[in-house]
Amino acid sequence: MAESVTLSVVYVIILITGVVGNLATCVVIVWNSHMHTATNCYLFSLAISDTVTLVLGMIVIIVQLLSKINISRFSPYRQCWIKGKGAEDAAVSGPSVK
Repeated sequence: MAESVTLSVVYVIILITGVVGNLATCVVIVWNSHMHTATNCYLFSLAISDTVTLVLGMIVIIVQLLSKINISRFSPYRQCWIKGKGAEDAAVSGPSVK
């Protein structure tokens, strides 16, 4: 249980850092008129999508860690999907920290 709590704290730190960094990127691009270029529009879009993915993915991972859901009661296909989704979310969320 201690490992789950420790890992959850690390994920919460990654979540907060990622959201703050992505929102700061969006604020800078919106408030600075010199930043209104095609490249920065693309970066703005990436920051928004990264924030959504980070929030949705990390919340699912944290809830799974803290609730200790016994996934063995699910079908093998569902177990594979749950484990794969958690790994995918962690892989996507990790590089989002700027």
